[in-house]
Amino acid sequence: MQPDWSPDGKYILFKINKVDQSQSSEYEPFYGFSTYPEVNINVIQNALDCKWSLGSDKFICMVKHGGSQCYIFKILSTSGDEITTIPDIGNACYMMNQMQWSPDETKIVFIGYFPASSLGDVYVMNSDGSELKNLTNDSIMEGSPFWSPDGNYIYFNATEDGKTNIYRMDMNGNNMIRVTNTGIDFGTAWQPQP
Repeated sequence: MQPDWSPDGKYILFKINKVDQSQSSEYEPFYGFSTYPEVNINVIQNALDCKWSLGSDKFICMVKHGGSQCYIFKILSTSGDEITTIPDIGNACYMMNQMQWSPDETKIVFIGYFPASSLGDVYVMNSDGSELKNLTNDSIMEGSPFWSPDGNYIYFNATEDGKTNIYRMDMNGNNMIRVTNTGIDFGTAWQPQP
């Protein structure tokens, strides 16, 4: 992951790999975040993916749970304090990543692998972990979910038969349409309004 600035520009999230010198192929990933321009680094142990809220006052991380290959969501404040933990969202052991906060910060969309060996579907939940819903529930590989600025739509890419295109659906998973048809489209971004 590239360094990720908070929307207000006061903090930065970054990924660190701690290499075990005795086993050069082994590394322990974790995230750090720091104030700017002062350097005051806080470490989030076992975090594999983190994303800022739009209000810059909190962020969500996917955190490895204990010594297992299972993960939980943690929402943390900019002081590093844990706001909430979402320990079980419907499966004993799972993986999820590519989290995105809705514009009003009430929902989080992400790619979930339930079970961990699946290709990944687009899921949405309330920011407290309630009302988990699989929006795509298919055998196609999906990624890069992204909210429209008004929060009414979720865009994502999907790969089928070796071709990747961008799709759009309502925030509840209905009215899915393919937006592109080139077969080589990955990810989305919104142009800021002047």
